[in-house]
Amino acid sequence: MFGSELLGFSIRNLRHQKLRTGLTLLGIIIGIATIVAMLSIGTGLKLYTEEAFEKMGKNLIYVMPGGGMAGMAFAGNQFTQKDIDHIAKVRGVVYATGMYTSSGLVEYRDEKLMTFVSGVEPDKMETLFGGSQGYQLYKGRWPTERDRKSVLIGYLLATETLGRELGTRDSIIINGESYDIIGVIEEIGNSQDDNGVIMSLEDSWELFDADGQIYTIVIEVHASDDPAVIAERVERELEKTRDPETFSVATASSLLEQFGMFTTVLNIVLGGIAGISLVVGGIGIMNTMMMSVIERTREIGIMKALGATNRKVMQFFVVEAGLVGLAGGIIGIGLGTVVSRLVQFAAASAGVPLKNVVTFDLMFGAMAFAIIVGVLSGLYPAYRAAKLDPVEALRYE
Repeated sequence: MFGSELLGFSIRNLRHQKLRTGLTLLGIIIGIATIVAMLSIGTGLKLYTEEAFEKMGKNLIYVMPGGGMAGMAFAGNQFTQKDIDHIAKVRGVVYATGMYTSSGLVEYRDEKLMTFVSGVEPDKMETLFGGSQGYQLYKGRWPTERDRKSVLIGYLLATETLGRELGTRDSIIINGESYDIIGVIEEIGNSQDDNGVIMSLEDSWELFDADGQIYTIVIEVHASDDPAVIAERVERELEKTRDPETFSVATASSLLEQFGMFTTVLNIVLGGIAGISLVVGGIGIMNTMMMSVIERTREIGIMKALGATNRKVMQFFVVEAGLVGLAGGIIGIGLGTVVSRLVQFAAASAGVPLKNVVTFDLMFGAMAFAIIVGVLSGLYPAYRAAKLDPVEALRYE
């Protein structure tokens, strides 16, 4: 019976001080909501990147200028056909092909879009995109070496971005030049790729006046070989003719590992920020409970005069603080879930299919954390209340 009385007593007291309880709850709510939202977004980002790197092809190796993607901007670090020829001789390499990538203005009637345009050898397109990366054609066919002034376009570019659905009988203008649409790639899932354009390497060189320039070398290895081992061989081969600082060699797995470290650090930082919010909430609970002890000094004196032990008095205040943590945790989890879903919606609107990952483990952990913070914050005020002298407490005005 004492347990239900204790709980009822604590709830009545919290309801009696509605404004103070609400303000105290606010700190816990903000802290828990921040934890749930940030960690769910961080987990969703990790899943999204894992799926994106999966599509890069497990048996592919990428050779990029300088330190990687960022080095693509430096023209001095670009590759040549000689580099590709050296790589093609490496044991375990099925083929090596160059890619040229730049941004171009795509036009169809009155619609315009700046997007990425990639140039690839036509005889490697189907093997590279269709085989290694698993892309499917929505309509049309893969280009051949005989096709010139022809392009593959992404699903969004073909169906939405340019105002109407485009097919293989249509043409688009890129930087003032007309190109026939030869095929449309099935939806990939991100706006950059789904609005992209792929053409032959020679056509891209002509379009951007970039004769012979190659930004990325893509290498396919045998399925039975370890891409990391072949990547080391490729690196040693390139070091014979190039400065090691002018290129980087990476597999999809190594790129995912690097990005995984980034997302882990991001989650730690986000969790730390949320933790600070929760500490502030805990201080708020402690302050409220201390004020409650002062205001209820006579009441505590009466309780002790009627036989309440120090332990029972302490329990009253600890349960009260725990209830604040519990209520703040419930509301905070709900608010955090709503915020993460809003972020998911905003990301989807921007073309990034970010997943909202609010797991049971995350909710349980957040709830337990909120209750623990509440109870710990109430321990000292509860101890102060339990140690009050009943005679002195009864005299308190």
